[in-house]
This record gives sequence, C-alpha cells and structure tokens, in this order.
Amino acid sequence: MLNLELKWDRPARTGPNECRHTLRVRIVPQVTGSGLPLRLAIALDVSGSMEGVKLQHAKAACEAVTGLLRKEDRLWLAGFSSSVTEIMCNEAGGTKACTRARSAISALQASGVTRTDLALEWIRNSLAPDPSFSRVGILITDGHATDPRGQALKDADLTTLVGQAGTVGEGGITLCAVGMGDAAHFNTAFLADLTDRGRGEFIYASDPTTLRPALESRLRSSQAIAVNQAVVTVKALRPGVRVGPACRFRPEYVALEGAGAANGDRYTIGALAAGSSTDVVVQVATPPLGFGERLGPQEVAEVTVEGGGSTTSARASIEWTNSLITAQSLDSEVDNDRLMWEVNVYAGMLQRTSDPLRTAEVLKAIADNATRAGQPDVAQRATADLDELMKQGVLPPDRRTKTMVQARKSGALP
Repeated sequence: MLNLELKWDRPARTGPNECRHTLRVRIVPQVTGSGLPLRLAIALDVSGSMEGVKLQHAKAACEAVTGLLRKEDRLWLAGFSSSVTEIMCNEAGGTKACTRARSAISALQASGVTRTDLALEWIRNSLAPDPSFSRVGILITDGHATDPRGQALKDADLTTLVGQAGTVGEGGITLCAVGMGDAAHFNTAFLADLTDRGRGEFIYASDPTTLRPALESRLRSSQAIAVNQAVVTVKALRPGVRVGPACRFRPEYVALEGAGAANGDRYTIGALAAGSSTDVVVQVATPPLGFGERLGPQEVAEVTVEGGGSTTSARASIEWTNSLITAQSLDSEVDNDRLMWEVNVYAGMLQRTSDPLRTAEVLKAIADNATRAGQPDVAQRATADLDELMKQGVLPPDRRTKTMVQARKSGALP
C-alpha cells in the first residue's frame, strides 16, 4: 500500500491572472519487513587513466560492497574500457562470494579507452526484469566517455547515451553514476544527466578513499527499496489548469521529464524505499475563477501513484481567496522545497557555463535561494565559490561539482 499526502505552497488569489503554485506529493510505502532482494550490477571503469591509486581504491570499494550483500541479493560485476569484461555474474551474497570477488577483482588491469555506451548496455542486459527484485546499476568512471578510438564523445553522442540511460530507467533499473578523481577529467553535467534519466544518485569521489563509504551507503539505500518503480500521474480537474515541470526532491534530487498521457501528465519517479518519504514537487498553474464561481476550496488536480502492484489516488483542492494577506500565507515546508528545487536547477546550470559573469549570477542565485530556504550550508558553499571566482577569475570543476552534489542532497530527511 502507498500512503499519499498532498500539500500546496499557498492559496490561490482571485483576479484576472493565472496563478502559479507548487504542489508537493509525498509518497510513503507501507510495507512490513526489509526491502526487496537486490540485483546489483557494477560497471567499473578500467581504462588507462584509472591506473594506480584510483583503481586500487575502486577495487577495494567493490570488494567491500560484496561483503555487505545479503544471501538473497545477487551481484554482477564487470570492468569496462575498450570492451566489457564480466568477472562476476548472478553471484549470491555470502562468504563464498567475498572470496571469489577478491580474486576476480584483483585480476582487473587498467588499459584502453572509456566505452561508457558498452557499460550502460551491459547493465541493462544483466538486470533482467523481475518484480520480486529491486534492480540497481552503478557506473564508476574517472574520465570522459569516448568512441572506440579514444576520442571524447561530442554533445550529440552524449545525448544518445543519456537516452540510453533513460531506457534503463524506464525499464525499472535505478542507475547511479560515480565520478572519481579530479572533476576536470570527466563531464559532471553528463553524469548527472545519466542519473536523472536513470532516477538514481550522482556520487562524487574526488578523493578515491571516499568511494568505499559512498558505495556502502548507496548499497544500504538500495537494500531498503520496497517498490522497484513508481509512476506519478497528475490530471487537471478544471479547464485551464496547466501541469508544468516536476522534480523528485527526496530522498535526493532528480530532474523529471513528464510524458503526456490520456489521463494526465505522467512522471516516472523511480524506486521507493520502505518506511521513508519520497517527495515529488510539481508546478501547477491555475486559471482565474469563472463568473459566478464561489470562493473557498476547489478541486484542481487528481494525483495517482502506481507502483509495486498498488495504486493510490487523491484529489488536490486549493483554497481560493480574495484576501491578499491570506493569499500570501505560505506553507514554509513546501515553499522551501520549491526554493531548493530552483537551487538545483541553478546548480545544473553551473556545470554548463564557463562565462565568469554568468557563473557569478548563478552562484548568487544559489546563495540567495538557499538562504531563504533555511539551508545555510549550501548558501555558504555558494558564497565561498563566488569569492574564489572573484579572486581567480575561474571556478574549478571540482568546486562546481561539490556544490551540485550538496544541493542534490539538500532534501534528505534526518
């Protein structure tokens, strides 16, 4: 069963103009016991640039994850470079798996180029659909995706790979990506796009020693998955109501792409964890009341959540008022989520501009919105980035990436 809670940021004011609102959809699966058994596929970059400390720590992190698998879990593990070398397939958790993993992982050597396309294809082919398992793929890389000759892929080819990740995500696989080492050597925006389309998590291991705890944390989250894939549909109930952009804000930020359907705007939001909240934030525009329509609560949209064989629906009513004071009364929780949604949009822009003036504008917007949302840590980081930009004239990729990661995690509940 899925519990569903709907909250608006504020009432609607009467008048001649359209009003824009934020609707928060909170979903909590009500299940007994722990999460579903896990099918986990890890694709580890073993191209030439991984040689040395990075590959050493990546091997150790993968070995540690193997030791945390439950007996009911299953592991696929491969190294990828110019081709994919599968070293573990459908391996059950337990002591024997740890021993085999240690031997298999130690044999991986760094050489070749970074065929991210082959890694994504391997993840999808390894994790066949099965409703009794949660399915998670993790891509670990330290460099730009390349063609067979080792040339970094152009934007059009990267877009194709993002579409490939979308196919993985729509198929019910949670796709996570790890950027290792100096962010100047990989494309943060691209890896973030992969995880958005795969409804997963972007992890930044700037220091290779941080990869192990990050993967262990990701594994624990994956073992808590109770619903493999959930879909939210928002259907307008009044003429003129427009359902706009949306994001998954909790447990971590993911930009969502809506798909029009006969019964409303449809958003695939990914897996749901047992006993914890998954929050989707949607922009909804409401038209003016019609002639003779009364003030007070009016049903605006119907929200339906499907996942794990369960379907739950609820109707979102908004209060219409002619009082300016009442219309300006905000639900602080929902409004703060809206502000941090904007912070995440700006943090994404930060990865896509090299112009110092535009970078400064984006950082100021991040700091301002984060301050208003009661997120001082995010605001302080953006302010420090701005100081660095003013002093050096550029903002290093490492700082840009860390700011984005912090913003993406800002919705996490204690």
